[in-house]
Amino acid sequence: MSKSSEIKTIYPLREKKRSNTRAVLISTCDKLISRDGYKNMTMQAVADEAGIHVQTLYKHFPTKFDLAATSSCETLRNRMKNRHSDTLNEWKSYVIEKASEITEYDKGALFLETIDITMSNEYSEQLTYAIANETIEILTENIAMDLSMDKSDDLLPKIIGNLLYTTSTHNTLSWHKSGGEKDLVKTTNDSLEEIFRLINVLKAEYILK
Repeated sequence: MSKSSEIKTIYPLREKKRSNTRAVLISTCDKLISRDGYKNMTMQAVADEAGIHVQTLYKHFPTKFDLAATSSCETLRNRMKNRHSDTLNEWKSYVIEKASEITEYDKGALFLETIDITMSNEYSEQLTYAIANETIEILTENIAMDLSMDKSDDLLPKIIGNLLYTTSTHNTLSWHKSGGEKDLVKTTNDSLEEIFRLINVLKAEYILK
């Protein structure tokens, strides 16, 4: 086998191994957070559970926040990667499905309690911010692709990403404030329809500049 052929064989295998390791780390993180809570989860515990050296874990995820935020957003990331519609409509489907899951299970009581814990816990608040940043980055990247824009140079994708995430967060907090009495699915759908109209205006103004 020639040297060039060996390189072509080695690099895909190396990338596949890296991808597999990343997937194992993410699933292990999910498991430990569910079992022990975010505060008690440690990078060493994740490495031990996954059967890898902790330094390998740090090569994939430099901090605990990075790992937990990536883990939390992995479903959205994969969904966007395999989407069959534009980012706005895929996001709408995603958050409405989440709203349905939240309210159908024990009428949302568990999620109401989770929000209470998050709002009163410094560690949970920090994780929430990390998840927000990760989610907005995923949205920004996909919106930039939809609009054929450069996410680093063009501001519009970032603005839209922030609008989408902030709208969904506002709905959830408003639902929490009502004690779960509001119809989360309906308010999510209605507010996203409203924000879509605003986004269309922004897009038109931005393109006409």
